[in-house]
Amino acid sequence: MASLNPRLLVAAGPLRAAFATLDELLPERSKQSAELVLGCVDGALRLEGPGAELRVPATGTWSGRLRVSASFVRMLALAMPDGDPLVLEYCAGRLVLRGETTLRFKAAWEDISPPRVEVALDLEDVGLLKLATEQRRDALQSSGLSKLIGAAEARFQQALNRAFQAFADYPISRDKFESALRSVIIQS
Repeated sequence: MASLNPRLLVAAGPLRAAFATLDELLPERSKQSAELVLGCVDGALRLEGPGAELRVPATGTWSGRLRVSASFVRMLALAMPDGDPLVLEYCAGRLVLRGETTLRFKAAWEDISPPRVEVALDLEDVGLLKLATEQRRDALQSSGLSKLIGAAEARFQQALNRAFQAFADYPISRDKFESALRSVIIQS
């Protein structure tokens, strides 16, 4: 059974180098009292400290941000677990770093997945086009609405092409025609 916890696989060398760089960049005061934020964006583990951000290639599922004391930066810069790749996981209030040995650090998880967008079962194209202008793209995608909205947009473009042909003798660009029509439809 697959793990349901946020989990990333990270190459040991780049991760060790990132912690060594953070150890050099962060002032002692920050390492003692600040937090390090671990996130994942565009296939990379993002390590954020006060005034510093580093990225390390990673694979896995990590749809949130993890906050952990920056005090462990020096330890990981000097004594990363052996093994490659290493596994970073959030489990039961802890950041778990697994290699040949396992390290655990107290941590707090922030779920940043987009909110679910609720729609009526019989939502028509006009409603879908409005929804596309009112909601964030990631929220629509995580709600499983992207393909439905894409199909509604394709039907709108086909209808727009037919309508624009009827106005071929008038001095209006297709972009302006689309903008005006879209504005009327969305405001209805």
